[in-house]
Amino acid sequence: MKPRILLSFALLLAALPTAAGEEESPIITLPQALEAAEQGNLRPLNELRKTQDMMHEGALLPEDVDTTLHVPFTAVDSMDPTGDMLMYRAHPSAAPGDVLLFLHGGSWVYGTPQQYHILCGRAAAEGGVDVANAAFRLAPESPYPAAYNDVLAAVTTLEQMGYKRIFLAGAGTGANLAAAAALVLKKRVAGCILYYPLLSAEPDGSIPTGEMLTDEEWRRDQKACMRAYAGEHNPAEPGISPLAAESVEDFPPCLIVVAGCDPLRLHGTRFAQKLQTAGREALLLNIPTAHHHFMSPPLETPEFEAGLDALLRFLRQHTAP
Repeated sequence: MKPRILLSFALLLAALPTAAGEEESPIITLPQALEAAEQGNLRPLNELRKTQDMMHEGALLPEDVDTTLHVPFTAVDSMDPTGDMLMYRAHPSAAPGDVLLFLHGGSWVYGTPQQYHILCGRAAAEGGVDVANAAFRLAPESPYPAAYNDVLAAVTTLEQMGYKRIFLAGAGTGANLAAAAALVLKKRVAGCILYYPLLSAEPDGSIPTGEMLTDEEWRRDQKACMRAYAGEHNPAEPGISPLAAESVEDFPPCLIVVAGCDPLRLHGTRFAQKLQTAGREALLLNIPTAHHHFMSPPLETPEFEAGLDALLRFLRQHTAP
């Protein structure tokens, strides 16, 4: 009997189908799945991961985008490859020029590059850049700094491939990883694009009226995921909570896109203010009708198109000769 899993932090109900005549098991919340993982039982969390993957199967790409190249990378804490990048290339025979490294969301504990297949394909087809969609290590099996180290390794690998300008982008906790990496990479990054970023260990904001979650449920889930990712580290350190960074000196030009119906909208707003106060280039776009995860829908929506258009304009501005 398979468990039904409620992923309340992502504002999604990810229920697994039950066979005919089979009694449904109780709903398992994400914190319960993480607690089971801490006790050595990864099955509930792995079922959650599989369900999320199924939601994004069959995404179609523009016909002129090549996705035959996978590039592995190895983080400093390992002797073997720790992740890889699926490359999206509109001109696969051309020499490396500009590249966008994209980092998927999933509360650090689930998610795959497949979630953002449409976004990465459209960016490669319309943005004049190659796109590297990264698969990195997940918590709680690999807590901080594993995923963070993977991002740094991915950037180094792209540099070694000959790319001249590297842009970092991510969504949710992927945006967290992008911002944390940009704090140390600085001028090695040409620009940073953050979609509905989670940037602080402190739950911020509130659930808009009419959503399926209460504030208490959302804060509970965020804290559980943060605890799983941080492990033995202080969640307030800048590598985990970029909003806590004392300095944003030399932070690259940044586009921050927040969703008006997302409790994380204040994280992005506060980070934009922090960058602007320090004299850094930071553009904040609020899409009032958007919800968390609006850049990874099964189908393109008006909100998705608005977020993609902002990304394309930012890339054109910062890749112009």
